[in-house]
Amino acid sequence: MEMYFVEFLLLIALFLTCVYASVTDIKLGIIPNKLLVLSGFSCAFLNLIYYTFFAEEYFLTFIINFIILVILSVAMYGFNLWAAGDSKLLFVVVLAIPARLYDTNVGIAPAIFIIVFTFAISFIYIVAESIWLRIKNRDKIHLPSIGTILQFLKNYLYISVYITAVNYLILYFFPDFASRNASMISICWLFFAIIIYKYPFFFRRDVMLCVLTFGLVILWLYNRNYGFDIPNLNLYLYVVIILFFRFTSEKYNYLIIPTSEVKSGMILSSSTIMIMNASRVKGLPKTTTEDMRSRISQDEADSIIRWEHTKYGMSEITIVRKIPFAIFITFGVLVFLLLRLDMI
Repeated sequence: MEMYFVEFLLLIALFLTCVYASVTDIKLGIIPNKLLVLSGFSCAFLNLIYYTFFAEEYFLTFIINFIILVILSVAMYGFNLWAAGDSKLLFVVVLAIPARLYDTNVGIAPAIFIIVFTFAISFIYIVAESIWLRIKNRDKIHLPSIGTILQFLKNYLYISVYITAVNYLILYFFPDFASRNASMISICWLFFAIIIYKYPFFFRRDVMLCVLTFGLVILWLYNRNYGFDIPNLNLYLYVVIILFFRFTSEKYNYLIIPTSEVKSGMILSSSTIMIMNASRVKGLPKTTTEDMRSRISQDEADSIIRWEHTKYGMSEITIVRKIPFAIFITFGVLVFLLLRLDMI
């Protein structure tokens, strides 16, 4: 009974943290560090009691899931897929989920499905929102040009080469691990595809030639040792999903706001930066990568507000829309728990 009570407290802490973080992320665009520190220490204290007195046999499962999710979360922040606050929220989430609720039959890190559900829900939302904005703005649906189709096929082919090469590398050297953790590896391909698409380095001809050569060698070695095997078609479906996601939502990644409403943490568009570069106002941001690396500081926001009333200033600027990932993490956790509790 005491074990269930500690689990109940952990889940209450999880629920309150996710709800509060979602509200602040939507309203203010931030997840307060004070909330995460308080929740993190509370969950760590409850975990000390839980795994010391009631669930010692689940401690290794907890540690493995925690380490893997921390690594993935830090990697997503490092590759600018989401903000630092989202990574820290995921730390608290994995601290708050009792390891007894993990299904170890699906691999060494079942908690990774929280990330799967999070991104699946965010993907559905962004695509649906893009379609709604297209209808709302009465944008006409134009058939893609030949150039667009060729670029799509080129990107698809390039990313598929990378995924195939690395997939057979894992299958060749770690066949048992690959068979036991197929779900986790498949999820990694999703992030791998995002990273490849994001950085032009991977599309250089010399890099592609090296990867293609390596892929053919590892494919030959695999077929010689294990025989011909049809590759996992899900890998190539992930590539289609990523490219379709970019094609569908890219147009609506921006938002026009009054210059007077600019705040720290916002990300300016490339077009806005180009206009500001003509000004002599000190403290203006000079470059942008249109991702989390380019969030403006409070000093830069103050300079932009001063810039509005100068010769080259404008009453409106274009910013990159921030996705409030906290709400998607919350729904991802909810789906994960409901599935484990056999409620859906």
